[in-house]
Amino acid sequence: MSDEPAGGWPVTPTDFLLPVAVAALYGVVYLAQVATVVRVGSGAHVFWFLATAAPSPGWLLAPFAHASPGHAATNAVLTGLFGGLVVSLAGRRTFLGLFAVASYLAVAGSVLLAALG
Repeated sequence: MSDEPAGGWPVTPTDFLLPVAVAALYGVVYLAQVATVVRVGSGAHVFWFLATAAPSPGWLLAPFAHASPGHAATNAVLTGLFGGLVVSLAGRRTFLGLFAVASYLAVAGSVLLAALG
């Protein structure tokens, strides 16, 4: 006998609230990136949105920064859909933990690749 409800897999719409909020940050940060490049210049963009070997706010914003609107949209959709499943199966803390670890591993990998050439 299974502990699941008779209706099927226990995924509720509220499971998607946190992942969709995180995904919305992709769009907000992308618009901020574009505005920064247009109004201030690429040097400010690097400081604010790219993680480099030097300490900067880029380390905080880099996981949400994207190279193109398509890149941001794809990541947002996947984060929203699969994030909701993670929340329903393992909880919000696990989702945030997995998101943080995966994001900062990707950022650290990007910094390492840039440092290597």
